Amino acid sequence: MPERWLPKGARYGGKQQLVAALREWLATSKEPTIGDTGGAFHGQFWVSAYIGGHSVRIAADTTREAVQRVVDAIGYDPKLPWRIIGNQRGRVNKLVIGDRAEPGWFAYLTKPLSAEATI
Repeated sequence: MPERWLPKGARYGGKQQLVAALREWLATSKEPTIGDTGGAFHGQFWVSAYIGGHSVRIAADTTREAVQRVVDAIGYDPKLPWRIIGNQRGRVNKLVIGDRAEPGWFAYLTKPLSAEATI
């Protein structure tokens, strides 16, 4: 039986493993988010990945639509930069793919950087 969500606590070893897991989830689940939010967001991180020497956590309320846009963008251009930018509070820890932050994509470094960077 297919999983409804990505496995809670799963750790992926890099970009390729993470993207493969996201593709699999899109293909096998109809859930609106990658994790069980219980109908509300409680700041819960669901999965993590080790990317470019950094630990990245992705929140349970990351949406299906955002995952689809990210996976599609990477499929179209696998060399898109994975960038760390400032979040709404000014901490440089938000992971974006390409040049813009996707609405509904909630991925953050566990340790903020001192300046924006590509990982």
